[in-house]
Amino acid sequence: LIDGDGSPEVRLCETFDALVRKDRVALFDDLGVAALRLLRVDPEAREKFHGRFRAIFVDEYQDLDATQFHLIQELAAGHGVLSVVGDDDQCIYTWRGANPSYLRDFDQHFDGAQTLLLEENHRSTRTIVDAARAVIDHNEVRIDKDLVAATTEEGSLIEVRRFGGIQAEVSQVVEDVCALLQGGVPPNTVAVLARN
Repeated sequence: LIDGDGSPEVRLCETFDALVRKDRVALFDDLGVAALRLLRVDPEAREKFHGRFRAIFVDEYQDLDATQFHLIQELAAGHGVLSVVGDDDQCIYTWRGANPSYLRDFDQHFDGAQTLLLEENHRSTRTIVDAARAVIDHNEVRIDKDLVAATTEEGSLIEVRRFGGIQAEVSQVVEDVCALLQGGVPPNTVAVLARN
């Protein structure tokens, strides 16, 4: 997989790869590669799988990597029913190879494809939807869509705060949660979302 340069990282990868091969195990990502290889080199397997599925449905299509995309192409080649759902503005896995262009260019990859835009947001208030639209409208390469809130509820204003460090941020979150609880907000309605 990696040309050896003698670095500790490369030696670690080489050792890991050798152990995986020796123990004859497959990692999650290997499963897609193995399935794709099987469909491409074994006509009997390809024929079997092409006849097995009457329809294929893929959710979160914007997060496909190259292997997953080509695997879906191979599986879909056996019939004409492929449905996908995705939002190129929500692609968050590019760090592991996700490529939102597979969604943006869907009609170029699959003849006769139709695109239906689901532009009405049923989860968030107008304040949240308007703020999200104001940010994502600056994305230069995206499917053009007009996101609107299904509700007429304005919702609370968005508050942006800056902190000098993680401790200050955590202290403020704790203070805010305590104030909510002391104000009578039920604990099971309070959530803290954190990305690490």
